[in-house]
Amino acid sequence: MANKRRIILIQPIETDIDLVVNRPYLPLALLSVSRCIHEKYSVVIVDQRVDKDWEERLLKYLNDDALCVGVSCLLGNQIKHSLNVSRFVKDHSDCPVIWGGVHHPVMIQQVLKSSVVD
Repeated sequence: MANKRRIILIQPIETDIDLVVNRPYLPLALLSVSRCIHEKYSVVIVDQRVDKDWEERLLKYLNDDALCVGVSCLLGNQIKHSLNVSRFVKDHSDCPVIWGGVHHPVMIQQVLKSSVVD
């Protein structure tokens, strides 16, 4: 079997409380998505809430094998962290950035104007 293309899924920090909580909940939405695509794609989940070196880890996976980066985004405080991740990806690769979650359907015009979300 040929090597599978990689999809990177990002769980951004949701609130500042995530920075001090020792055990955040599992990123169930990303796990659900990965379950649906893992047979066709290699899936990597990077969780900003628990991985303090998330930038280094993300750089390791941003290479020619990466098909896209999916970023979860809720309304509210998480937007700044989702934007931060998206800018980081754009600054270090040509990989498309796709947002999921509840922000983009509610604020579609804002997302469409963004230069860091494809």
